Amino acid sequence: MVGLLGPLFDPGDRHHDRRAAPEVVVHLAFPALMTNTFGRPSRPAATTPLPMSALALSSFICALIACCPFTSLAAIVLGVAGMRVTAGTAPRRRGRRLAVAGTAIGAAALVVQFGLQNWFASIYMPRLDASMERAVQVAIERASQGDHAGVVGVWAGVGATPDAPSIDRFGDAVRDRLGGYKGMSIVNRTPGGTLMQPSMKVAATFSFERGDCTGAATFMLVPRVDNIFPTARLSELVIEDASLGTLRLP
Repeated sequence: MVGLLGPLFDPGDRHHDRRAAPEVVVHLAFPALMTNTFGRPSRPAATTPLPMSALALSSFICALIACCPFTSLAAIVLGVAGMRVTAGTAPRRRGRRLAVAGTAIGAAALVVQFGLQNWFASIYMPRLDASMERAVQVAIERASQGDHAGVVGVWAGVGATPDAPSIDRFGDAVRDRLGGYKGMSIVNRTPGGTLMQPSMKVAATFSFERGDCTGAATFMLVPRVDNIFPTARLSELVIEDASLGTLRLP
C-alpha cells in the first residue's frame, strides 16, 4: 500500500513503482467505478419519474373523441389546467405535450364543429320548414275537399289518426268560415320528443281568403332512407278562430 500511494505523498522517493500510478489516477478520476464492499461497481441511485397528469391525459382523450362541442370545450379546459401543473423547471406532473396537443386539437375541433353546425342549420331548417308547410297545406286542402286518404297520408303513424267524420267536420268548417287556404308563416319552433322519435311544435299564422288566424301544429320528424333530412308528419293541427271558435284536427 505504501508503494502504491507513495508517489502521492513522497515525490522524492526514487524507488517507487511507477506502473501502479495509472491505476490510482484512474480510480481517483472516476470514483463511480470504485468497487463496493461486495466487489461490484457502485451505481448512482435511479430517480423516480413524475406521475402522469390526469388533466393532460383527459384533455388528449377528449380531443381525440371530439364528437360534439362539449368534448372539444372540455379538452381545452382540461388542457389549460394540465399545462399549469406540468409547467416550470420543477413540475409536479409530467405530460405537458399531451396537454398542449389536447388544447390545440380541441380548439381546432371546436371551430370546425361550430362551422359545420351553422352550415347544417342553414340548410336543415329551411328544408324542415318547407316540409311542415307542405304537410299543413295538404291536410287543410284535402280536408276541405273531403279527401280522407289525402289527409291521412300526411299524418304521423304515432298517436291518434283523424277518422273520416273528424276530417269532414274540420274541412267543412274551414271552407265555410275561412275560405281557401293561402299559406302558413311559422312564428317559432319548439323541439320535443325523444332521440328515436323527434318532434317539432310550431306556432304559426295561417292565411285564408277571409283573413289570417293564429294556431299551432305538432309534427313527428320521420327519417327517410333516401335523404338525410326527415319528413314532417302531422300529429295535431289547431287553428284559432276568434269569432267562431277553435278548429282542431284530430
